[in-house]
Amino acid sequence: MNPCGDFVSLQNASIAVAILDMVGAIIGILSSSITVLGMLLFREEVQKILPQYDGFNKTDIGRMMQQPPGMVFGILTFLCIICLLSLYLAAILLIGARRRKILKCSLWWRMKSLLLVISLLFMIVASVTSPGRLWILIFGTLGLLYQLYCLWIVRNFIFEIRMGKYHRRASSIYSTCEEDIPEEGEELQKL
Repeated sequence: MNPCGDFVSLQNASIAVAILDMVGAIIGILSSSITVLGMLLFREEVQKILPQYDGFNKTDIGRMMQQPPGMVFGILTFLCIICLLSLYLAAILLIGARRRKILKCSLWWRMKSLLLVISLLFMIVASVTSPGRLWILIFGTLGLLYQLYCLWIVRNFIFEIRMGKYHRRASSIYSTCEEDIPEEGEELQKL
């Protein structure tokens, strides 16, 4: 069953998933890197300004700036590592989908499944501990549904590759067996 309908092949859909994963990973790397640099360069200036704005202290950024820097850098570094891993996996999927390589697509599928479970756990913890729980749940759920759909596409593509290899192997065996079967008249002439 093709989750993309009859309009797009599973191979093209898997390539599109790889490209979208690359774009998302690059955006994640850039945003977390810029945030880390901003925290490193402007943390003291922002902390000096914070007492002047009462409403700013109540926002997520205001609370983040009041946290110990090691915790904030740890979270942002973790996010950056996850984004780098996602970029690497997207490149593996792109190569695997273009060349129809089962091992590369399966590696992407297994690692992305693991990242999906980690994301689910991270979303649960963040929704319990963060004040903006509703938004985390909404966007987190949408992201998880997108990832499940991508996993479904790539899994079906892997099955398509396996079936294609099986079909080619079975048809080559059938064609060699067919050559060995004598015609009706041939067998009688040999006797």
